[in-house]
Formats: sequence, C-alpha cells, structure tokens
Amino acid sequence: MSDVTVVLVHGAFAESASWSGVIPLLQAGGHRVIAAPNELRSLSRDAAALSGLVASIEGPVVLAGHSYGGSVITNAARGHDNVRALVYIAGFAPVEGASHAVPVAHPDRVAALIADAIAGRLRG
Repeated sequence: MSDVTVVLVHGAFAESASWSGVIPLLQAGGHRVIAAPNELRSLSRDAAALSGLVASIEGPVVLAGHSYGGSVITNAARGHDNVRALVYIAGFAPVEGASHAVPVAHPDRVAALIADAIAGRLRG
C-alpha cells in the first residue's frame, strides 16, 4: 500500500459520489482515497474545512479538485507541508485571493493523472 492519501474534492454542481469511477482505480493502485465533502458555502469556509481534514492526515497528501474544487484545494493546501501535489481536473487554479465558481468524465484518465502526480511525473 502507498503511503500517499489522495483527497478528492468535487466541484460546485456535484457531490462526493461524482468520484465513484475514480476511487476504485486509485485504490487498485494501492492508494488511500478520501472523497471529501465540499459544503459549497463559500471559498474560505470550504477551504478551511478541507484544511482541517488535511491536518488530520498523517503522511503525504495529494489533493485533486474538480472545477470549483480546484479553488478549494489551492487555498486549503497553504501551510500544510504534507501536501505533495495539487491536481486540477477541469479545475480552477486561482491566484491568491481570487474566487471562482460537472461530473468527472473519463475516470481512467483522471486516475492516471493523479497517479502520475503521486509518482512525481508531473510538474506545474
């Protein structure tokens, strides 16, 4: 089993179940996977909730955000040394202080992209 925990964050018009095609593929690769709840209250509140989850995880973390979830992972990752990669799936990578407001298509491609990030084969 990998020591990496993958945290999946859904976008604005979805729910954690939208990752159902991706989760088993990542688990088959030996990774722990959490499809995090995203309350969709405000960017700051959503990021704070995710930041709390990240703080509770021992070991390296890869955050993957779909659509609006990209904004959430960007803000939630700040100050967490255990976050190894941010993966944007049709997501927004906002500049600091900006906010932005779709189910995940092609779960096999998404899982492969996340696996590449875990393996360090992707660079920003």
